[in-house]
This record gives sequence, structure tokens and C-alpha cells, in this order.
Amino acid sequence: MKKWLILFFSIFFIGCGSIKDLSNTPTRKVEAYLNKYQIADDSIFKDIYDDVMDIFNTTDLSEGEKIRYEKMMKKNYGDMTYEVKDERIDGDNAIVTAEINVKDLAKVKENADEYLEDHKEEFQDENGILNDSLFHNYLFEHWDSDSEIITYTIDFTLYKNEDGKWKLDSLTKEQKQKLHGTYSI
Repeated sequence: MKKWLILFFSIFFIGCGSIKDLSNTPTRKVEAYLNKYQIADDSIFKDIYDDVMDIFNTTDLSEGEKIRYEKMMKKNYGDMTYEVKDERIDGDNAIVTAEINVKDLAKVKENADEYLEDHKEEFQDENGILNDSLFHNYLFEHWDSDSEIITYTIDFTLYKNEDGKWKLDSLTKEQKQKLHGTYSI
């Protein structure tokens, strides 16, 4: 009986160690990162907040508009889907290629800017001055209703640290824009 217990616990601990190692792959690290995007995890959102707020020169947003904008971006992340297409490992470096599907907010912004150019009077106050809030409301309404889905391919680079754990390199501006759905703005 004692031998069976020792054998059982040996297998159990070896098995637990193997399970732990299964999450330490480049693909699993990218999937975990993208899953955090999908749920707008605070650790991810705090990291990208400034990038998100800079996308459309949002310094002129009111506090209410910033909150609405933030909610819309989080919703966009929640609607994002992805599929890992490839994993290439070269020693302590790896590249994971993923295809992501996000709302094409860049196209909505471009269309809204064109509409603004052709219909400035709709967005002006009684003195003929552009009212940013009117334009932002127009833009936000179209984000909800007019957004098409666009597919981007992103190559995530990773490295293995001194503890043997895979770590994601910092994302480039282009990669972040693709995740935000604002690439090409």
C-alpha cells in the first residue's frame, strides 16, 4: 500500500509539473495576452490607455466623451476574435503569427472626417465654430452601427527569459493599431 501511495504521488507531482509547462509556450503566451484584450483586463488596458486615447487626438474630448470612448474601445476588444496561424521557435526567440478580426474603426473615422468636410455646418455652433462634441457624437454613433470587420495578421515576437519562461516583446505602434482597429489612420 505504501508503495502505491509513493507511486501515486510521484506520478501526481510529475504530472502537475508537466501541466504547468504546457502553459509556457509562445502560442499560449500570445493567446493569454489576446484573451486579456478580449476581456479588457485592467493590466492590458492600463498599459494601452494612452495609446487608445491618442488614436483620434482625443485631448479635446470632454470627460463624458472620454468615458464613452473608453467603453467603446473595450467593447471593440470584446468583439475581437483571433486565430493563431503559426509558431516558429529559434532557440530562445519565437514568432507567433495570429490573424485577428476587429471592427475597422479606421474606416469609420475616415468616413466621418469626409462627412465633416462636406457637411461642416451640421457640426458648427451658432457662431459658425466647429463644435467638437457634435462631431464626436456623430463619430461614436457610427462606430456602433457602421463598423465592418477587418482582418489583420500580426507577428508577435517573444523571448525566453533567464528562468526559461516565454515573454512577449513590447508591441509596436502598428501592432497596437491593428489590435485597436485603427491601423492606417
